Amino acid sequence: MKNGKPDKDEDFDEDSDLDDSDYEDNAGEYALYDSPLEKTDELVYVKETLEGHHNTDQNAYNYLISLQSQEEQTAMHAALNGVTQMIEREEACRKNCDILEEKMKKGNKM
Repeated sequence: MKNGKPDKDEDFDEDSDLDDSDYEDNAGEYALYDSPLEKTDELVYVKETLEGHHNTDQNAYNYLISLQSQEEQTAMHAALNGVTQMIEREEACRKNCDILEEKMKKGNKM
């Protein structure tokens, strides 16, 4: 440290990864967080799990639901009932983003 500031590392270039196309193509800094769980939607998982309990063991389902207050049950059912619409909106947004990205790559500006 000099004058209360950290020394600069002359061998380290902060911008070195920014100009690397392979770095961007491989998700850049976000590649650190790749996980099989990234492809799992938590709401879908919870909904499918609860539906499975509801269909196979009504007592287990009733017990799990009884642990919540009436407000929590109402909020959970509202969230889980909206899962299909949420997935459809996500997919539509993803498709539109892909279309926009392709147009930008081709030089078409909107």
